[in-house]
Amino acid sequence: MSELILGINVFGHDSSVSLLDSTNCKILYCLTEERFSNVKHDGKLPVACLARIEEAIAKENLGTITHVATNLDYKLILSDFLFVDLKDRLPVDVCKKLEKAVFETLPFTVFYELGKYPATYYAEILRKNQIDHHRAEEILIQLGWSINHCLKIRSFNQYIRERFPQAQLHHVSHHMCHVASVFFTSKFKEAALLTIDGQGEAESMTLGFAQGNSYEKLSHSIWPHSVGSLFMDMTAFLGFTGSSNFPGFGEEYKVMGMAAYGKPSFVDIFRSLGHVSPEGKFAYTNQDLIRRVPVPGCPGHFKMGMTEEFERRLGGSRKTKDEITQRHFDIAASLQAFIEETGLSLAKVLRRQFPKTENICVSGGVALNGLMNMKILQEAGFKNIYIFPASGDDGTSLGAALYVHGYTLKRTVPIDFKNAFLGLDYSDSLIEKSIQQAGLKYEKPANMPQKIAQILSQNLIVARALGRAEFGPRALGHRSIMANPGSSEMKEILNLRIKHREPFRPFAPACLVEEASRFFEISVEAPYMLLICQVKEDQRSKIPAVVHQDFTARVQTVERSSNPDFYQIIEEFNKITGVPVVMNTSYNVNGEAITETPQDSIEAFLFMDIDYLAIGDFLISKKENQKMSYKMPISDFLEIRKNRYRAEFREHENFFEPSEFPGSGEMGSLKELVKVYKKAADERLELIERLHVPTAAASVGWLARMMNKIKIKLHGSKY
Repeated sequence: MSELILGINVFGHDSSVSLLDSTNCKILYCLTEERFSNVKHDGKLPVACLARIEEAIAKENLGTITHVATNLDYKLILSDFLFVDLKDRLPVDVCKKLEKAVFETLPFTVFYELGKYPATYYAEILRKNQIDHHRAEEILIQLGWSINHCLKIRSFNQYIRERFPQAQLHHVSHHMCHVASVFFTSKFKEAALLTIDGQGEAESMTLGFAQGNSYEKLSHSIWPHSVGSLFMDMTAFLGFTGSSNFPGFGEEYKVMGMAAYGKPSFVDIFRSLGHVSPEGKFAYTNQDLIRRVPVPGCPGHFKMGMTEEFERRLGGSRKTKDEITQRHFDIAASLQAFIEETGLSLAKVLRRQFPKTENICVSGGVALNGLMNMKILQEAGFKNIYIFPASGDDGTSLGAALYVHGYTLKRTVPIDFKNAFLGLDYSDSLIEKSIQQAGLKYEKPANMPQKIAQILSQNLIVARALGRAEFGPRALGHRSIMANPGSSEMKEILNLRIKHREPFRPFAPACLVEEASRFFEISVEAPYMLLICQVKEDQRSKIPAVVHQDFTARVQTVERSSNPDFYQIIEEFNKITGVPVVMNTSYNVNGEAITETPQDSIEAFLFMDIDYLAIGDFLISKKENQKMSYKMPISDFLEIRKNRYRAEFREHENFFEPSEFPGSGEMGSLKELVKVYKKAADERLELIERLHVPTAAASVGWLARMMNKIKIKLHGSKY
């Protein structure tokens, strides 16, 4: 019986679950919650993923879960983040006393609330050490965010222990999850490692070196010194809302697409923000442009935010509905240049420190930036580069499992990783049943790849849903919309008619791996669309729909052994047109997660203006099923999958939503209550002053006590 390791990513975004067969060194499943919930970047407890994986274990007799690994080590939030920051704000001896007190009381703490134990104990320590009242209050609030975050993770760990009582639980640090996910799937025996994201427990950038089952950390940068966070904030600055809780998050790729239309005329402003040290540490230094500010909705948490001077120099932010002007494109180009330069500087530090290795692995959410990756490959001095297809937080569930396998248990590496098709599989009988239940006419071609190629050559659009879905944000042929790259109008057709998205957004070319160097300035394989390169000048006219404004393309190289169906489609298309390239984009409408189940794929086909759906071995024509098309607003369509998810998985766990700040409604009402009390108190003080009543001091004390009580409720409601 195989020993299984279950990896879980939660308490952030892109919640996911991965299953690793540690006995046979095989990745069995990697699932993300958003594919079921239809909430992009869903950060809730991954109840659907857990349920589906447990079903698969039982149905396929896969083995026994002996280890469960999570992608956060909650104690590092205190030791490596909170108290590292407080050492700059408190005398060293006071900070040590406070740290000792927090770790001593943590086992007895259920919830941190101002005015109650253990906050009262910490307050007394600060008072006895003569920390002024205002500074002490700030620190007590800051303690609250970190401690309650730890307590939330600790509660989740207890939930996991109860759900999997036979398994050993492991807490893997966030960046080590990124490291393990990319190195153990790379097939490199040794490599330099660069991780760049928003924030782990404390780290925002990490440099290291891995060889076999050993890892050496070279250096790391600490939050709030984070280019991932800057990219998110600048995305919001440019008018892309992203998540309701994290403005700009999840839409950074739009800014990367905008960059091609601009000139880096603001790049010196970004360069002046901070720099990479010779040791490979990044830090912001320009207090005139960027400074420490509170994170909205997270009392006690902070980040580096733009000052008014920074915004003034950039010309002010863009509202979502405002027109995108050349200035906005230039800001995007400048930001992109700064990200590329920062990533390259970090990679060059690795090259100097580890000159014997020819390999570099890049991970973390910023590793989805294909322009930065290409810059590193071309200029850092490494011969080979590898980026894991799920390089964001979704991949940390697999990284947690791989860390336990490779570093904790010291099992065999590398892992058997052939491709990113790690989702659930759906049988032809289930697909056919789903088609029939939808009342659709269909056929079963003898040679599906050849049939798809013929349709594409007629400038018609085909959605392909086949087998197991891709792990990561890129569609690689199993949940893809395909079109003819030779049609100069196809980019506009897909953006406006099919995807309903901004016209400046580019589409990716999928190319036979043997032909890639003929069409693109690329010397390595790029199977996961994570390298952006130049399209060769003499080939641009053959594939205009996938050539971006700056003559680049986010190429996907397709190999027969790892992606046979897609390879055959492109091969057949090449026979017809003489072009070994197919236009590829994810199978979803704007605002929707990529389709997962056959039902999802059929519903998306009926809603979107797509000519054909090739699902499994079955082909469905829109023309023959026109009467069945969905006629509804996009907002109503997006609710269909969400409602199905709620009906099946809306159990008590679903209400534990770490990424959506529980209590936001109560928070709003309490804020209004503060305004009411403040107005009443101001009026009372004004009256007292006018009458010269000697009880004014007592009234001020009353006001302070009242505001403090309200403040306690406000902070308490957030956790």
